Amino acid sequence: MGNTVNAPHLYSIVSYFGLLIGLLYDFVSLVLFALIVYNGFRYLFSGVNPELKEKAQKGLKYAILGLVVIVFAYIFIVFVGSFVSNSVFTQSFISGSTLQFNLSNLSSSS
Repeated sequence: MGNTVNAPHLYSIVSYFGLLIGLLYDFVSLVLFALIVYNGFRYLFSGVNPELKEKAQKGLKYAILGLVVIVFAYIFIVFVGSFVSNSVFTQSFISGSTLQFNLSNLSSSS
């Protein structure tokens, strides 16, 4: 008998969009975390130069603000999705942000 591969199914354009938004959320969160670390080091090593300190503080402020906005957007989508029964978008959004693949079905049994 032939091997069957359990590929992920995209039921509609809505689930595809939810998966894309989930992956975008992960990417933006990672970038904002890196900006927080980067501007934190800029602030630490700015010394007595007030211009560098001000730039680092601004960068930290905007990166933290962006992270807060992203977290509240995630909470909002999950909250609204809990009211919509069997929301394909919310399910694919949540699974897209923690994407996992099982490749054990791809091995050939000879």
